[in-house]
Amino acid sequence: MTICHTAVALAAVLLCVVTTTTTSVAAWQLPAVPSSSQRIGSFSSSSSMKMMSDNGGSAGKKVTVLGGTGFVGSRVCKILQEKGADVTSVSKTGQVPSWCADEDWTKSVNWAAADLLGGGSDQLDAALGKPDSVVSCVGVVGFDGDELLKGNGDANVAGFESAKRAGSVKRVAFVSVASEVSDCEENWLPEFFGGYFEGKRMAEEAALGVVNGDEGSVCIVKPSFIYGGDEFGLFPPRVNDAYGSAVEELLSLGP
Repeated sequence: MTICHTAVALAAVLLCVVTTTTTSVAAWQLPAVPSSSQRIGSFSSSSSMKMMSDNGGSAGKKVTVLGGTGFVGSRVCKILQEKGADVTSVSKTGQVPSWCADEDWTKSVNWAAADLLGGGSDQLDAALGKPDSVVSCVGVVGFDGDELLKGNGDANVAGFESAKRAGSVKRVAFVSVASEVSDCEENWLPEFFGGYFEGKRMAEEAALGVVNGDEGSVCIVKPSFIYGGDEFGLFPPRVNDAYGSAVEELLSLGP
């Protein structure tokens, strides 16, 4: 049984990963069925705050968020900026997301535009800069296996290769997919989903390459079902906070 994860809770986990000096594990499977006293929202945020308190926090750290205008990526940018990090978002549009366009924190984020798949390495390197840490929230869903491979694999590989060229990155985090989900690849999911999972595997390998294989400097965060916001969506699929919270509550009860 898997558990849902709010975008804000996931953002808090990523904040913890990239702004502390505590050694992280190479793969971080978020709790499958937390107890009532350890719901994912409080678990993630409380862990982040404790580790930042112990290790000096995020003030002054340069963090680049790939996919920073997306559903999860924009929440990562928000929390990082509010904790004092120097944040750059890299996305195809480079535009502030509509959900937060009127919020003050957005004025302190560098919203850079770069096409991970077709913009060229010079454009991408200039947008990414010389950060201390890189977070990738890049990912796509759909029905075309080739597009899933490009959006989850090739795009992340390009971003992480740019991070490697920067020569300054000490910590890397990547939002992958829970093992409970990937285990379904050969069982009942349509064949085209193979591109999605292969792309995630490509990205995980590329993330490790940024720091020359140092597993202690990379965290692969593996959520299952991510929800949040006020609206439902189909492309990409999105479940709002009210409905997702209800599902999480049911799943948290266990068998």
